[in-house]
Amino acid sequence: MRRYGLFALLLASLGVARLSAADWSPLFNGRDLTGWRAWLGRPPADLDIPDLPRDTKGKYTEALGYDRDTYNVFSVATIDGAPVIRISGRIGGGLTSDKSYGNYRLRLRYKWGAPPAKGRSNSGIVYHVTGDPTLAQPWGSGHEFQARVGEAGDYWCQGQALADIPARPLREKDYVYDPAAPAVTFANQAPIPRHCAKSATPESPPNEWTALELVCYEGQSAQLVNGQVVLRISRSQRQTPAGPVPMNSGRLMLQSEGGEVFIRDLEIEPLTKRPAELPVP
Repeated sequence: MRRYGLFALLLASLGVARLSAADWSPLFNGRDLTGWRAWLGRPPADLDIPDLPRDTKGKYTEALGYDRDTYNVFSVATIDGAPVIRISGRIGGGLTSDKSYGNYRLRLRYKWGAPPAKGRSNSGIVYHVTGDPTLAQPWGSGHEFQARVGEAGDYWCQGQALADIPARPLREKDYVYDPAAPAVTFANQAPIPRHCAKSATPESPPNEWTALELVCYEGQSAQLVNGQVVLRISRSQRQTPAGPVPMNSGRLMLQSEGGEVFIRDLEIEPLTKRPAELPVP
C-alpha cells in the first residue's frame, strides 16, 4: 500500500508537471513560418527589383511590403541540430505574428550568424505592435526589446507607443534604467527620449545562444536577458488624435535590421495573475 501511495503521488506530481509544461505554446513549428507574415522595407540599391521605383540616384523609393520575400530574408534552417528561424538581415523589415497577445510570458534563444558589412549585428522583438509598418515607421507602433550586440535588453519606443520607465540620464539624449529613479515618459517624438539603456549586460558572446524573456501584464512589462531583469516599463500606451489610450496587447514582430540571426525555442505562456518580475504599480 505504501508503494502504491508513493506511485500515485509520483503520477500526480508528473501530471502537474505536464500540465505546467502544457501552458507553454510554441510560436514556431520547426518546419515553416506558419502563423507569421513577412513585411520588408526599402531594399538596398544593389538588388535588382524591376517593378520597384527608384529615384534619380538609383535608390528605391518604396517598400517591398507584405508577402514579397523572394530573397528569403526570413526562412527556416537547422543550427546546432535544431530547427531555427533564420533572419538574413539583407533587407530591413519584420516577421509579424498573425495573432495578438496580452498578459503573457514570451521566451526564445538567439545566436548571431554572419555580421553586416558595416556596424554591429542588430535585431530585436517589437511587442504590442499595432498598425501596419510603413517606410516612416517600419516597426509599426510598439515597444522594442533590443537585441543588438552589446545592447541586448535596451528599450526603443516605436511609432505612436508611449511608456514610463524609471531612469536616470546617461548621455545628452539617452537614459539608463534605474528602478530607484523617477519615471520618465518615453515616446517616438522629439524632444521626448525614445531610447533607454538596460541596467546590466548579461548577454552571451555573439557565437553563443542568448536567452531573452519578455513578461507583460496589464500595461507593465519586464525584459530579461539570460534570466536577469534588465529593464521594466509601466503605463504602456499608444498616442491617438484623441490622446493616449492603453496599449496592453498586440502582435509580436521579429526584426530584420542588420546581420544574420538565428532564433529557436520561441514559445509563449498566458498569464492570469501578476508575475513576480512585475511589482504592483
